[in-house]
Amino acid sequence: EVFLIYLLGYGLGRFWIEGLRTDQLLLPKVGLPVSQLLAGTIVVISAILIIAGRKKAAALQK
Repeated sequence: EVFLIYLLGYGLGRFWIEGLRTDQLLLPKVGLPVSQLLAGTIVVISAILIIAGRKKAAALQK
């Protein structure tokens, strides 16, 4: 869980920092920055895994 929290924080910071860059690699036809898309994906996946892990741990304690 600690590693997932690290990934979540890193992804949030990276998403913000990449938004400040002017030399971004954009996806063709979509126009989204690749680095921001990857950072956002890491944030979402790690948040889902943290929530799922906590729900599973709570269910095992009952």
